[in-house]
Parts: sequence; structure tokens; C-alpha cells
Amino acid sequence: MKLLLERESVYTPEFRDNKAEDEPVEITMRQLTTGQRQKLMALDPVNFAVHEATSSNGHADRRFEFDVDYEGIFKAAVVKIANLEVNGEAITTPDAVLTAPGLNDLFMEVIMEVVRQNARKEGDLKNS
Repeated sequence: MKLLLERESVYTPEFRDNKAEDEPVEITMRQLTTGQRQKLMALDPVNFAVHEATSSNGHADRRFEFDVDYEGIFKAAVVKIANLEVNGEAITTPDAVLTAPGLNDLFMEVIMEVVRQNARKEGDLKNS
């Protein structure tokens, strides 16, 4: 079997009307590996912790807690950033986004796009 996989894609965020700009911010992202998905997106059942507690009405309350490493996902998926400046300084790397002020909304939008792109869906894999 031969698989054809898209390794990288360019995403244009909607952050602050970015798409209306003459030179919009563009984020080049790579697909996460299976290991990265399991580690960063808590897909490994071993990483799930089940807590059972008794609620005030005496019924058992079960909830699942898992840890999603948003920063790790961002750093693993983002290859480069184009056309972004904060206070006159070019922002071109994941680390620069994480340390620049005022970019949390952009960060979260990109995280949601990474998660969306890395979700399994029919047609992701093409046999050749």
C-alpha cells in the first residue's frame, strides 16, 4: 500500500480581520505524527484519569480529566509564520508568538485549526 499524505499546509487566520489585510498573516503548519497526537492531545488511554466522587445528592459522579498541551501542539505543528509584526518586531516562530503580548486569540485560533486538521476524517488517506 502506498499512502499519499499532505505534510504541510498554509492557514490564514481570521484573527483581527486578518483575511482583509493586503498581506495577511499566514501560518505554515505540519501534520502531527501519531506519537505527537497521543502525547499532546491526550489520545493515549493511559493519560486519562478517571475520578469518582459522590455528589451532594449521593449519586456517583464520574468525570474524565486529561491534559492537553496547547503550547506543545503549537510548537510541534507551526513551521513558520509570515507577515506578522508586534510593535515593529517580526514574529516568525512559535516561540515569538508565545512571548509577544496580545496574541492569545491568534494562538487559540491556530490551536483549534491544528486540532481540526489532525482529526481523523474520511478521505484523509489516499491510496496510490
